[in-house]
Amino acid sequence: MKTCSPETAHGDEVRVSVSDERLGISPDLHESIFDRFEQVEGGHRRKTGVLGIGLSLIKQLLALHGGRIWVESEAGKGSSFIFAVPLSPDREAAGGETSPTAVQARSDSPWRGRKVLVVDDLADYHQLMKMLMRSAGQIQSAFNGQEALDALGRDHPDFIIMDLRMPIMDGFEAIRRIKQNPETKDIPILGVSAQAMAEDKDNCLQAGADGYIAKPIEFETLRREVRNILP
Repeated sequence: MKTCSPETAHGDEVRVSVSDERLGISPDLHESIFDRFEQVEGGHRRKTGVLGIGLSLIKQLLALHGGRIWVESEAGKGSSFIFAVPLSPDREAAGGETSPTAVQARSDSPWRGRKVLVVDDLADYHQLMKMLMRSAGQIQSAFNGQEALDALGRDHPDFIIMDLRMPIMDGFEAIRRIKQNPETKDIPILGVSAQAMAEDKDNCLQAGADGYIAKPIEFETLRREVRNILP
């Protein structure tokens, strides 16, 4: 791993580079590897049983702070992943303008001042949701469907963001139980899945969810869908 200090970085940003000497990545894949579910091996695309959302998630997190990430690599010659963040929070490196994404995340949104329950077994997504919905009044976390039901036994949020694929109790079952309970049936639920399969959306809505979005979650999509499910 090698880092660049602010004095040697470009303009008003700090750059950090993480390098390896493995197989490298073909130049024609440099952009697509930051898309969700995209992975490469030996410089070529590959399909795996894992989600392949890490780089896409990192790109979103950096964008929230006015940052960016890119790769410098050639097949067979190793890779360097470089990310840059502005020295001043929420400022673009070039021109010092406020980052549009950061402005959006703080702007008047449907969750502003509201209480939200986020249910997901991935800790990184809880962090992402807290950044995207930073204007929410309170964000509670649960890591599976059973924890979500337990949380609802203590307090009722204004709406729920529910992942569908989780251990112990998945989102489908949790949604059904929430909607069958007279005390919680009116809480809006937005179902979320990283699988992006048509049957996930159909099963989610049939279970009783009020809306559905696919991971990785983007700000504009989240804002639109949350607005749609709220009364």
